[in-house]
Amino acid sequence: MKKLVIIGTGLQHVHLLLTLTRQALEGVQVTLVAPSLRQLYGPMLPDFVSGVVTQEDGLIDLEARLKRSGIRYLPLSMVALDAQAQTLTLSNGNALAFDWLSINNGDLMDRAQLELKLPGVREHGLFLHPSEAFSKLWPSVLTLAESRALRIAVLGDSLQSIEIALAVRHRLPSASITLVLQSAALASQCNAAFLATLSLTLKEGQITVLDDHAVGLRDGQILLGCGAGLVCDVPMVALGAPAPGWLESSTLALDEQGFMATDEPQRSSSHPCVFTADQATARDQQTVWHRHSAQVAADSATTQALFAAIKGLPKNRRQAPKNSLTLVTGGGTVAMASWGKYSVRGRWLWRLKNWIDRAAVQRLRQP
Repeated sequence: MKKLVIIGTGLQHVHLLLTLTRQALEGVQVTLVAPSLRQLYGPMLPDFVSGVVTQEDGLIDLEARLKRSGIRYLPLSMVALDAQAQTLTLSNGNALAFDWLSINNGDLMDRAQLELKLPGVREHGLFLHPSEAFSKLWPSVLTLAESRALRIAVLGDSLQSIEIALAVRHRLPSASITLVLQSAALASQCNAAFLATLSLTLKEGQITVLDDHAVGLRDGQILLGCGAGLVCDVPMVALGAPAPGWLESSTLALDEQGFMATDEPQRSSSHPCVFTADQATARDQQTVWHRHSAQVAADSATTQALFAAIKGLPKNRRQAPKNSLTLVTGGGTVAMASWGKYSVRGRWLWRLKNWIDRAAVQRLRQP
């Protein structure tokens, strides 16, 4: 039998697994490699931090689905890849061969790589992902906040970090909150009207915004690029995932940022048997947070590309929409939206976003 190996349970892979449980690929053995089968639906994470939704509201559990599908599950992670030999090495040391490989770890990052760029982050940082681990740690922060006013810093490089800072403000009104985010990163993600809306909302929330970046973490302190130190009780890490370390020796062609080079969406330019959705995720976080665009469509690009390759069908090139809806939680039951050159804010937008999120979770929970 041919072998399809799926690495990670990022959102596009959740859609892929949903399709595979309904439409099996004849003559193909499917193996899923991922540390966990449970996760909080990403767009609902800020609402969980705010306390306006529970973990159960946004929980996606793939265990029952996999048991009925015949897909083999390995609760491990990939630590090395030889794309030329079409083999990978798992975290338990075993090798695994493949005919097709799809990689979509989502927001799960290589912490060793981030540690190289940001020393001390593994020891002192509170990571937002994996979301299941964060959801177990966040109540401890809330308990600590009952005894004293906390100094919380959010380290980010995308719109998600703004969502988290505003969510913390809603949940902990007495805390001192600082958002460390370079303005250049936002300028590439937002139009002028949306930037103004974001700035006003942060100002109303009394959130200090530092146009800087962290270069290191110590106990109770964040070291900034300007040379100053920021006193902090809880440093929350909302940074985009860096290129994983295993890519360097993978024999895959890489782009300027160290990610897998692709000649079309999802597919390696040097090894057409390897696919990835992580590039799109990383670049979306650097441009626009496409939470309700093709990334969450039921006919995900990963599923289409893989099925076409396995069945020998013609490649289906998708054209990106000219405009996409960007919905950002503004803390509590308020949201902000951007469409084209327009921007708007209101409680009705949060109700719309909440309806979209819950509908998406319900689809992913369908048997």
